[in-house]
Amino acid sequence: MTVTVREALRSKAFNGCSLIAGEAGLDRPISCVDEMEVPNILPWLKKDELLITTGYAVKDDEGALLGIIQGLYDAGSSGIALKTRFIGNIPPSITELADRLEIPIIVIPPELPFIDIIHPLMKQIVDEQNMKLEFTEQMNERFLNLQIEGGSFDSICSMLGSLIQCDVLITYRNFEVISSYQASQGSMSGWIEDNGTGGVFLKDFLKDPQFCQGGSLVRLEDGGEMMACMINVKGKCRGYMYVMGKSGQLTEMMQIAVRQASVYAALEFSGKGLAEEREFHQDTGFFLDLINENTLSEDEAQKRARGHGWAVLPCRMTISDIDDFESFAEGKSEQEIQNIKDDILEEYKSVIKKKFHVFFVTNLSDRFYCLFPQSADKFQITDLIGEICIRLKKKFMLTMTTGASNMIEQFSRFGEAHEEGKTAVEIGKKERSGRSVFFIDDLALESVFLEMGRQEYFRNFSSSLLKPLEEYDRGHESRLMETLEMLTEKAGARKETADALFLHRNTLLYRLSQIEEITGFNLNDHEVILKLTIAFKIRRFVF
Repeated sequence: MTVTVREALRSKAFNGCSLIAGEAGLDRPISCVDEMEVPNILPWLKKDELLITTGYAVKDDEGALLGIIQGLYDAGSSGIALKTRFIGNIPPSITELADRLEIPIIVIPPELPFIDIIHPLMKQIVDEQNMKLEFTEQMNERFLNLQIEGGSFDSICSMLGSLIQCDVLITYRNFEVISSYQASQGSMSGWIEDNGTGGVFLKDFLKDPQFCQGGSLVRLEDGGEMMACMINVKGKCRGYMYVMGKSGQLTEMMQIAVRQASVYAALEFSGKGLAEEREFHQDTGFFLDLINENTLSEDEAQKRARGHGWAVLPCRMTISDIDDFESFAEGKSEQEIQNIKDDILEEYKSVIKKKFHVFFVTNLSDRFYCLFPQSADKFQITDLIGEICIRLKKKFMLTMTTGASNMIEQFSRFGEAHEEGKTAVEIGKKERSGRSVFFIDDLALESVFLEMGRQEYFRNFSSSLLKPLEEYDRGHESRLMETLEMLTEKAGARKETADALFLHRNTLLYRLSQIEEITGFNLNDHEVILKLTIAFKIRRFVF
């Protein structure tokens, strides 16, 4: 247990010493002791240091003594022990500041030599540190032997839980529970919940950064205590270790055991990550062969799917394209860009895994692909992609457009589904609907206009009708094209058009008369409105 100011005062070395201020800081730890007899000690103050002094250098200087108390607080020091032979009675301003900052002030009797305090206190500190080192070595040896014998998350949980007699959980970074050990007689239902698809996740309150990222002890409302360690591999969070116990159970030594166990959990994540990376590249290679139609037959595809452990059919393919990714990536290194793509992929997995156990996600270039099982309906897919979009917006200020194919019943249809998804993305990027997911089976008419926009005949048709008005807008900085397009979207209805553009009816009628004068169109003719509707639809998919 770390030596604190409170424990130091109880030791024989401090016989006759008295605390005159800063009682609330008695639990400050002491890791070193220093003696000061120079006027300006502030640059040399250290964290968890107990300062001992006669005060001669600052006698008759109340301001300097106040500065030392403030400096001790700023440095995170333990406190100050001093003799009052030269200083005299400590002024109230000093004790008031020490009480407010919780910096203990200890008065040493004049006849007590400093060496009689420093030597036993340092011996106590060194003995305590040696005890921690020995315990750390013991824990390291036990977990190392466990690893050598083929340790796993389950064995790490079990060993740690049995050693400290606390409940232990190890989770992925998305808080899905990998392994657990229950030492208490009660239930873990207060910590975890089933998501309904076979996955077990931590409850939301445990995902708060104050719990899962601090690595320190947290007192819980029910009187218990908890410690959580973030498990990092190569600078990236791969998961978390949670330990829950009764009040006072997670002593400093037990916390050392938890941190040691988290190191070996990181090794397990590292090994698991290499295996997952290999599997991911193999799966992605198979996926590439499917969308590029490199497989010889349906039978061959099914055999390879069984070899990869795929059970995805029937499924629906989604393709998510990051909007304006080139601008976002500008000025960033290749490694930075790859790290961002890896993070986006993890966000995908994290969100989707909460709802569906069987799915596939991969990343090719700037696009992210997902195979959703047949049980995922359009509303669920839209909600999940929407949640991913919110996360990307918050984390990276990125937006994306997602296209979804028709249902895939056979592996031989992957190439076709890939084209459907890309078409839906292309339409989605040109639409101004505010949606983030576009399903190809809802885009029959838009697909026709997209194809028309690719053909010169239809591009010329659209241009011949709209070019005169477009040129007028450019020359006069007017918005007649916008007005005419809205009129076509409202099927020629004046009131609805005025409402949509937030215009007075007379203002709209004036604009329409201008358009008729410039183009020669009769905007009361439904045939004309139909032609213009088609022209605008084609134009949308050309530009």
